[in-house]
Amino acid sequence: NRKDYKPLHHWDPKQSSSRACGAVVICRPKEMSISLPKALLARVAREDLRLLDSNCIATENATHFVLSTSLIGCSTFNRHTDSSVIYSNKVRQVYSETVIITRDPDIQISSSCHYFRHDWQLFVCACCNACYVGEKCRHLSTLVREHLASDRASHISKHLQNSEDCRTLCSADSFHVLDHASTGFQRKIKEAIHIQREQPSLNQQLHHISLLSAAKKY
Repeated sequence: NRKDYKPLHHWDPKQSSSRACGAVVICRPKEMSISLPKALLARVAREDLRLLDSNCIATENATHFVLSTSLIGCSTFNRHTDSSVIYSNKVRQVYSETVIITRDPDIQISSSCHYFRHDWQLFVCACCNACYVGEKCRHLSTLVREHLASDRASHISKHLQNSEDCRTLCSADSFHVLDHASTGFQRKIKEAIHIQREQPSLNQQLHHISLLSAAKKY
């Protein structure tokens, strides 16, 4: 679903990478691929090019070898940073069992795709227990500074501006990360779960998609 692509997978060409000169990495909402120019891989057979899962074999066209995988397939692994999820795999040269190997394979090409990670963050007022649930892709510390600033127009800032007691008692300890998501399906399901569980009194829009509707949609 292309609607999930824009808000969730803010892909920047600078945030895809490969160690091979001429390799092109393409990051999509649910899959990633790497294209390798045949001109740079003289005497390499298509069937010898595999991802970390040896069952994932390259395809080819007139000019390139192409290896594609879903973000959870072909032994793709991921790691989390404060703001993103990085999915990585590796192109390897795997010889057929019938080939007599006289030296180590020449090809070991790593590739990765970076996807902004969305967090659900909870604010609970230390004075009156009013709460707010928000989905953000910025680091929690950045949002805390913004919400506690007196010149901000967020629901949290307005709440603090309206009560000196709330403004005095609230601090960074009033903010917490509830959950993370990196796919459109996770976003819809987790949004419904946290809104239903927390019943945030400071959220202006409380008519969020239900769990059943989210499951049916995806």
